[in-house]
Amino acid sequence: MYKARDCGTLPALVKHVMEVEKGWDYIPSASTHGAMNDASKRLRENDSPKSYAAHGGLVPEPMPSTAATQVCVSKLPPGVKSVKEWGRNMVSFGKYMGKRSYASIYESDDDEVISYKRWLMSHYAKGSPQLRDLVDYLTEMKDRVVVSTGSDQGVFIPGTNIQRRLMN
Repeated sequence: MYKARDCGTLPALVKHVMEVEKGWDYIPSASTHGAMNDASKRLRENDSPKSYAAHGGLVPEPMPSTAATQVCVSKLPPGVKSVKEWGRNMVSFGKYMGKRSYASIYESDDDEVISYKRWLMSHYAKGSPQLRDLVDYLTEMKDRVVVSTGSDQGVFIPGTNIQRRLMN
């Protein structure tokens, strides 16, 4: 239900449930009727449990999944319209100030740049806003040095620029 609310489909879900389950009543939360025991959960002798068979045996069609249609939206900095535009930013601090763009650092396999990316990561917590912006870009691009993909493929052997390679 929370997912439906967050995705904006809750009203449609409630409408669908109310149409299919016409025999059900809405009980306000501030009701003063009833007791706080399990008696209300037991069926009376003349009651029968609600089922979809009462509606001609038709099971209602499932709501369309929002997961199938959800698009992963990047966390772009304010004023940046796309990841491509973000990558065109020139580095504005340190070793590559005015010499390289974020994208050129991301695309580089040079040992010196790989070492620089590791240095960036080690200084992220106390780094300048410019450093954090560059690391955030590299993280968004899922840079192999910056982001662990969750598997041992793409992880470097400590102290080297050699990528781990696993046998199948």
